[in-house]
Amino acid sequence: MAQPRKVAVYGNSLFLAGVEVGLRAVAGLEVVRVDAAASGALGQLLDAQPDAIIFELSPDSPLAALALPFLAQSPDRLLIGLNVDTNEVVVLSSQQIRPDSLSDLAAMIRAPASVPV
Repeated sequence: MAQPRKVAVYGNSLFLAGVEVGLRAVAGLEVVRVDAAASGALGQLLDAQPDAIIFELSPDSPLAALALPFLAQSPDRLLIGLNVDTNEVVVLSSQQIRPDSLSDLAAMIRAPASVPV
């Protein structure tokens, strides 16, 4: 049996509470909640070592502002931003390659984005 994927739900909104409840019903996922207003919340997020972090994407989201530094510190994690206003999902990953040539770089650009499952 495959190891469950750990998902952290980061935030306090009613919307994220609903997402959390829905994800808890999905087999193969371990869901943890991190209170964004708690002292040391970003540290708690790192300590949880989730495979993916779901947060509400908004201009005042502390995680949205720290997305790039966070991905640099946690290269194997996905950040999944949910925008309630536009009904969009933004998936950020720090997946990295070392292209040996421009052909390698072009192949990466042409490759469809993939989300590990």
